[in-house]
Amino acid sequence: FGVALLPLLHKALRILPLIFTNKNLRIKWTLEKRFIPNFHVKNHTKTTKPTFFFALLTPTLMITVPCIIGSYFVPAYYPYFLLIGAINLSLSYVDFLYIRHLWKAPKKFLISNEEQGYDILIPR
Repeated sequence: FGVALLPLLHKALRILPLIFTNKNLRIKWTLEKRFIPNFHVKNHTKTTKPTFFFALLTPTLMITVPCIIGSYFVPAYYPYFLLIGAINLSLSYVDFLYIRHLWKAPKKFLISNEEQGYDILIPR
C-alpha cells in the first residue's frame, strides 16, 4: 500500500515548501484508471532559487533519509524500508536533473512555471 501511494506522497512533499511560502498554487485532482488519485500543480507566481532547491530536495530528505535510518534501527523491516527508499530515490532522479541545471544558473534569478515547463528569468 505504501509503495502504491509513494508517487503521490512524493509530489505532495515537493509542493509543501511552496505552500509554506504562500505561493499562488492551483491544484487539479484527477483519477487515473478510475482508482489511482493524482494531481497536477500550476504555480502562477515566480519562485526564487533557494525555495525551488528546497522544494526539489524535500521528498528526498523527508522519505529516503528516514527510510535509510529506519532500516538501520528496525532490522526486522529493513527490506521494506530500503525498497521504499530506493523507489523514492528513483522518483527523485528528475529532481536531481533540475537541481543540476539550476546550480549552473546565475545566482539571482526567478523561476516561472509555464504550461510547457519551467522558465528561468534573469533580471536585467
